[in-house]
Amino acid sequence: MLYSLAYVVFIILFKFLYRFSVSGKENLPKSEPFIIAANHMSYVDPIVLGLAAYPRRIYFMAKEELFKIPILNWLIRALNAFPVRRGKSDKKAFQMALELLLGGKVVGLFPEGTRHRGKLGPARSGVAILALKTGVPVIPIAIIGTDKILPDGKHIPRFPRIRAVIGKPIYVDRGEFKVKESILNMTNYIMSHIADLIKGSLG
Repeated sequence: MLYSLAYVVFIILFKFLYRFSVSGKENLPKSEPFIIAANHMSYVDPIVLGLAAYPRRIYFMAKEELFKIPILNWLIRALNAFPVRRGKSDKKAFQMALELLLGGKVVGLFPEGTRHRGKLGPARSGVAILALKTGVPVIPIAIIGTDKILPDGKHIPRFPRIRAVIGKPIYVDRGEFKVKESILNMTNYIMSHIADLIKGSLG
């Protein structure tokens, strides 16, 4: 209920303030589990992905510090977030993501791990490992414009056009998840798809 209410509120705000649009929505599986892998430039990126994928509901990893704030803890849990320790391997968060995917859910991840403005940052291997271990497809998504909401050195928010460009599913071979080369190759392959979507949308 809260997730659907949040969608209605945010889609109205984003359409009005940011002329929000989504392309490639036909690439989202209708009922099967999948992993969303997107670039990360702003704190509003999870909202953008939630709007782009609706009515599919996304489960996000969120830094554990947010769950220590009483009201925010309740809100983000209600919106399908679960905690992860940043900067280190978090087996509990990884297991949660694994169980969600095997249970038919959608998990949203930012391969870069943190925000990068201007260009894609180095990717971590979590998306590739989850995909190779579960066999679910990865949906690359390019988020365009959120880095311009509050540019570096600025204190007053701006209202740029924001877009989400959804790419075609990337299918994997589930049996290869133990091979380091396969994890590295899959990570690079996913990031190259996100880069191509960004380039295509700007070109």
